[in-house]
Amino acid sequence: MANNPQPKGPDQSFAETERLFHRVRQNNIGRHGKATFLAFALPDMSVNRERDSTAENARSGFEKPDWGVAAFVVKDIPPDGGWAHGLQTYLLRPRHVPEPGNFPHSEVRVWRAVQTVSTLITTRDEKDFGERDPDREEPRGTPEALLDPDFHMRWRKHIALASKMVLPPCGGQHP
Repeated sequence: MANNPQPKGPDQSFAETERLFHRVRQNNIGRHGKATFLAFALPDMSVNRERDSTAENARSGFEKPDWGVAAFVVKDIPPDGGWAHGLQTYLLRPRHVPEPGNFPHSEVRVWRAVQTVSTLITTRDEKDFGERDPDREEPRGTPEALLDPDFHMRWRKHIALASKMVLPPCGGQHP
């Protein structure tokens, strides 16, 4: 083993001030040039890390007239202590999960406490998690069963307010 070390998994430490870039469809950008809550959704919301990419990388391969890029900082996800909603507590965190051709790919993931177990809310099956995915072995549940629609809407509005458009459709920069 010493002569053949195992590759280290993706770095899961995110600075609170690190921006995350999220691709936004043109029809989810409001009249004032800001992403609406419709641009953001859980579970497993795709983003790119600023540490390893640019806003332009987030829309690479997509038509510039149809897509913009919004950014928000990690501390806006919200904090590690979780977010209470009624009797439930949700924990949200960014996870660095590179994809082929997109090393900076990350996701905003959400967990909910179910009895004494923190359960990852996802639409994915076990086979859909890469071998180095940090949450591959996590207990999982579906959004239909675990993601309260009122909480989801609350979070979507929160992250939309916290985000800023950094690339509008057509490739121009916002001032």
